[in-house]
Amino acid sequence: MAIGFARVERTHPAEAPVPAAVRALDTADLTIHQVDAITTHNPFAVNDIVVARETSVT
Repeated sequence: MAIGFARVERTHPAEAPVPAAVRALDTADLTIHQVDAITTHNPFAVNDIVVARETSVT
């Protein structure tokens, strides 16, 4: 298991999960394509759209 933290510009909070997830995956020695399911626990759909767009996961 791993955890990742990231900071982004104040006006772009929807982007924060992406670098945090990348750091956690790097720590766990995994790639995004080795993950079977992604749960972001964000209240807005834009967060999931950003994660999908930035990671090329659909």
